[in-house]
Amino acid sequence: MVLEREPTNFHDKNAIKVILKKKHIGYIRAIEAKKIAVLMDKGHEVKAYLKAVREFEDYDDNSALGCDIVIFVLNKIEEVNVI
Repeated sequence: MVLEREPTNFHDKNAIKVILKKKHIGYIRAIEAKKIAVLMDKGHEVKAYLKAVREFEDYDDNSALGCDIVIFVLNKIEEVNVI
């Protein structure tokens, strides 16, 4: 699973795409994306893992699928020159 920033997204400048097996399957919810996007933009490495797929009813009572993912934000390591 890959998370990819989409800062030019018309609806949300903090948008983060969720990509699974090279297919775009959705977006991180805006409330979480706002926090994670800042870190991604600063160069932090982000890893995501699929935890579960679940079925639910959307706002129009249609059947839909959602997924629970675990996201790890790794610290950016700065290169330091030591003399």
